Amino acid sequence: MNVRSRAAPGYGPEGGYVTDGLRVPDPDKLAVQGASNGGLLTAISSMQRPDLWTAAVSRVGWVDLPGSARFPYLDRCSQAEIGDLTVADDVRRVMEYSPYHCVAASAYGGNQ
Repeated sequence: MNVRSRAAPGYGPEGGYVTDGLRVPDPDKLAVQGASNGGLLTAISSMQRPDLWTAAVSRVGWVDLPGSARFPYLDRCSQAEIGDLTVADDVRRVMEYSPYHCVAASAYGGNQ
């Protein structure tokens, strides 16, 4: 397992530091945004901790992690970033935090 595979799943749960560890003027108006890999982290955070954010903008976020294996360029990137998606254990691990696969109907009013 590489560093990214350890860091990305922990990004959402540790997001509480933003409201608990820092002095935020109005936590009810807190938003998060990111692009590219930052978009992935934004999407993970908004799926794992929707209670933290009033808004989340994931620009060009890589959100369907297992689906990237369908495209040659993304497959090469995914192997370097998150693991070999032709290996069942890697797919199971990635599915635990893949934003596309972690949308909970209850967190988003049933809209998916």
